Amino acid sequence: MKKLFAPILMLVLLVFVACAPVAPVAPNVSTPAPAAATAAASTEAACEPVKIVYGAQPLGANYTQAFYDTLYADFEAENPCIKIEQLLPASAGFDSILAYFKSLIAAGEFPDSLTCGADCGALGRAGLLVPFEITDAVKQIKGYEQSMQGGLLYTLPSQFQPVGLVFYNKNQYAQAGITELPKTLDEMDAVLAKLKAAGFAPIVTSGDWVPSIFLDMLSATVIGKNPHFLSDIKAGKVKYAEGDLLKAFQHYETWVKNGYLIDGAAGLTYDQLEPAFFAERGASYPMGIWFTASAEKEKANLKFEVGVYLLPSLEGNYVYGARTAPCGVSSLSEHRKEAVTFCEYLSLGKGHAAIAKADGMFSNLQNPPDLGFSGLQLDLEKQLATATITWQFSAGLGDEAVVSGIGAVLGEAGQAVLQGKSALEALTMLDDYVAAKLQTP
Repeated sequence: MKKLFAPILMLVLLVFVACAPVAPVAPNVSTPAPAAATAAASTEAACEPVKIVYGAQPLGANYTQAFYDTLYADFEAENPCIKIEQLLPASAGFDSILAYFKSLIAAGEFPDSLTCGADCGALGRAGLLVPFEITDAVKQIKGYEQSMQGGLLYTLPSQFQPVGLVFYNKNQYAQAGITELPKTLDEMDAVLAKLKAAGFAPIVTSGDWVPSIFLDMLSATVIGKNPHFLSDIKAGKVKYAEGDLLKAFQHYETWVKNGYLIDGAAGLTYDQLEPAFFAERGASYPMGIWFTASAEKEKANLKFEVGVYLLPSLEGNYVYGARTAPCGVSSLSEHRKEAVTFCEYLSLGKGHAAIAKADGMFSNLQNPPDLGFSGLQLDLEKQLATATITWQFSAGLGDEAVVSGIGAVLGEAGQAVLQGKSALEALTMLDDYVAAKLQTP
């Protein structure tokens, strides 16, 4: 019965959200009074708590269940009339999260609020999120305008998560005679060659979704010069498989062909990478800033010091930047007010700092809280101060979004190079996908 009913329900829901205008919701951030605990207790006795379902990020090394449990307990102590029920996606990876949330629509179980990463844009375009009103509180988020779609803001992007970073084993780099860190991709080629000649696996990486991150990182070469590169692709003005992006991705092709990746990379998954790097199976680990949190936790157990530098580009000092963990409110929710309150907590309240600390992120607020940075994070903060930061990522942000589903194809393109395809062939996959999507009514 449920399987027969699900397609009809999904059609009804999508027609509803497409046809019914969704009024913006306004954040209402407040600071609890000193007697908040006493007031909370009396409030709880006077109200029937509303349960909202929160679609959380997948569990991992930084976002553990213990972390979430503490987060929910703190929120519920401040808001005793709201109770959080957690809903975890089936697997990691932004595209699989989107697919998972869409399956919940068919089952009538879409969450009230959710953290949806790059998929928030697609959900907003589908009419499944409520736009936020641009209040003074929202204006505290730096660059929030870049997340807007058609003048509407569907998420609160209050954390900043740089992606174009290379973490490295200082001992192995020193033993390979590397005295200067690379800034250009040509210099990076030379560094990797030295590492291999010294008997080290130059790069720790894997299959899974990870190959897409190289395209994310290398696209900084192009997006740093043309912030509208992704929307230009959608408009047919440029292609993935040409110009500087092709030149940059051909370096990745060379790394694969020259055997610079860790043994069996194509068959590994993301969850195996941190242990491999910590076990000194490879000298360089290209990844995002979230690794700094893991590195700090593991620091006392390591036999080497971890360093970090910005992933080189064709010409020099661009770094690929992205926002992460934005919270959105479902247009299908019967408890929008409460869902907005929880999003406020995660994005503008105490939860903002908790999430940033847990995943090694920077605050994106005008007046950021003290996140207690140390070690790698302080080093990165200094390097980022002199770098050019781009805000677009694989799927595009706000009005710069390319087409839905492009994130998954980025992963497939990266995997194709791991399996022997050329950079030109891989990037042509992206161009073909965009062309096909734009022709689909």
